[in-house]
Amino acid sequence: MASRQRFRAVLLTSVPTIEGLWPLLAERSLQARIIQPIAHRGAIPNHEKTINR
Repeated sequence: MASRQRFRAVLLTSVPTIEGLWPLLAERSLQARIIQPIAHRGAIPNHEKTINR
């Protein structure tokens, strides 16, 4: 049960982040290209940090 709740929390935070940053990542203007590396790092969830080892 706990793993389901944890997955739900990760999903509820990852999906809006990806959806919010997707337009910036898809943009091809010069201004967007400057910011894209920062947005790319935020849009790709790092699930390794959420796994307890």
